[in-house]
Amino acid sequence: GWIPIGAVVKTPFLGEFNGNNYSITGLKVNKAYYNYCGLFGVNKGVVRNLRINDAYIDGKVGINMSSKASSAVVLSGGIDYEDKDVWTEPDDSVTEESLDKYDRTGESTANLGIICGFNLGSVKESYCSGVVIGNNASGGIAGRNNGIISLCATDAEVVSEGIAGGIAGV
Repeated sequence: GWIPIGAVVKTPFLGEFNGNNYSITGLKVNKAYYNYCGLFGVNKGVVRNLRINDAYIDGKVGINMSSKASSAVVLSGGIDYEDKDVWTEPDDSVTEESLDKYDRTGESTANLGIICGFNLGSVKESYCSGVVIGNNASGGIAGRNNGIISLCATDAEVVSEGIAGGIAGV
């Protein structure tokens, strides 16, 4: 699936994205390798005039570290993978090969939104539609919002085992 722009908290999207009212159609994220999933993982910049139609963000299935975390923690000098933003090797590389080392059938704890998983910046004058399915904070525009969402609309079906919201889950 799609690798979110600014996928992790330590490297968020910091720029300005102006969609100029063009549309992205059919965005799909179908396994949550990251804690924050959407077109943008973590937005700390400005996203405006964006249209996303018929998105499908399914973050229920993710990487289950339970069987391999204990050996990985010992081998890597005590790194607690539960606290990492990306479930990968200690050098933070993201490849199918490194992800295949883990059981990806577990329940994800990703925060999901069609535009961004976590908004720390601003999302303005934007619209999205589609389906968001998760286990944690899930929203039509953002899974978590600690920034500004203004003059936005969504027509998203949001289903979550955790917290869900039309605009933002939290």
